[in-house]
Amino acid sequence: MKIFISYRRSDSQDVAARLADRLIDTSGIRDVFIDVEDIEAGADFEQAIDSAVTQSDACLILIGSDWVGVDPDTGEPRIHQAEDFVRREVRSALRHCGRVIPLLLNGAPMPDPDSLPEDIRPLCSKQAVALRHVSFNQDLSVLVDALFERRPGGSLRRWLRRNPLLGVVFKALGGMLSAAALLIAVGALHSAITEGRALEETLGSRGLVWLVILTTLGIGALLPFWIRRWRH
Repeated sequence: MKIFISYRRSDSQDVAARLADRLIDTSGIRDVFIDVEDIEAGADFEQAIDSAVTQSDACLILIGSDWVGVDPDTGEPRIHQAEDFVRREVRSALRHCGRVIPLLLNGAPMPDPDSLPEDIRPLCSKQAVALRHVSFNQDLSVLVDALFERRPGGSLRRWLRRNPLLGVVFKALGGMLSAAALLIAVGALHSAITEGRALEETLGSRGLVWLVILTTLGIGALLPFWIRRWRH
């Protein structure tokens, strides 16, 4: 999955950077486009934005308390200026991206449609997701579920997401338990076929038996991560 993030520097630059870092580390997300600085010098801005948006599976519109923006020279809302980067990004997202998700930052409200230029008013009809500093990890979990169109996870899933190291341990233990069950089944089958003969006698040494056991458990511990990587 590729994600496009639109934000206003004066409004949400730090949040955008933090969000991008977390999303790029999320399994299943391959790329995050966050900044117009990623556009090469001399490139047509409108075409470059349209290209980045079109290649994205979802566009996140970060809306903070100063998202509309005010030009200090004219007093006019920046969002109404034809050359405003944010307006152009949102317009492109609404035209070319299949999924547009407004992110309301730290309690910021959804703008009133009448306060926006006509070409980006449809943004106000999109289902928004809250993203707050005090509950960033929990809100991020809700956002990831929305991106992958999953039902919101239970308390265990949210807890594991907030504690990724423990999540890795649980997955490895689950794989090892599956491998142990396989070893028990193979041992029982061997015993039935050989009429109770010890596995050590079949393999020729106790060391080889332990090598098979440890190798199988190791593969079992790694298997959940291989499967997840293959799926994505």
